[in-house]
Amino acid sequence: METGRTIDQELAASIQAVAARSGMQVEIGDLVGQEIRFAVAPVSDVVPTYRVRGEIANTQGLILHGFEGFMVALERKSGRVAIGSLKVDSIVHVILVDPSDGALLSWTAIEKPADEG
Repeated sequence: METGRTIDQELAASIQAVAARSGMQVEIGDLVGQEIRFAVAPVSDVVPTYRVRGEIANTQGLILHGFEGFMVALERKSGRVAIGSLKVDSIVHVILVDPSDGALLSWTAIEKPADEG
């Protein structure tokens, strides 16, 4: 099942707070008003998928922000979760929300490092 949502001020502020705990600065203005599609799936399907995505990102030299916390929150959840991603510049924000109330459960970001040259 898939559902769409516009990121509001409250969700953006929650993402900003979680990102700050991982040492990353996220501008609320980059998120508010953005449309995001969420796929709703059982946690048991999402956990192995994101473990593999994390491993792939590491082998490709991508920078993971808040990934360990994201996985801990995901593994502690039971039932179903809604997960979506939003690309802002060179960063893909992966957002995990509760499908029943839309509350933020966790966040991680995958960043492509600037080209060295």
